[in-house]
Amino acid sequence: MKFFSLFFLTVLLAALLGMSMGFPYFGHQRGSDDNSGEHGQQANGGRGRGHGNRNHTGRPTGSPPTGSPPPPPSGSPPTGPPPSGSPPPPPPPPPPPSGSPPPPPSGSPPSGSPPPPPTPPSSS
Repeated sequence: MKFFSLFFLTVLLAALLGMSMGFPYFGHQRGSDDNSGEHGQQANGGRGRGHGNRNHTGRPTGSPPTGSPPPPPSGSPPTGPPPSGSPPPPPPPPPPPSGSPPPPPSGSPPSGSPPPPPTPPSSS
């Protein structure tokens, strides 16, 4: 009888600790909104969350068969080494340093000379 009560208290304590820590086998995982019930059944067929439009192979639907590399998205530079024989693409030109002043507009005096004095208005 003493062994049974000790075993019952141990199981009860484990269940309470499991519910408070969100252990998946005891209770309903309080504080989580993953749409899973008490037995972990998920609303999207049990394949896990966040996979979107995927079939049973785990690849996105409409992808080429396994073994061929996926096509690169349009507009992006190709990843990986370039094919042999082609020169490497030139690097983009570096931006001007941020501390340099912009070039003066054409027609203005050079920045080192003082501005011309304003002409005083003629008083009659």
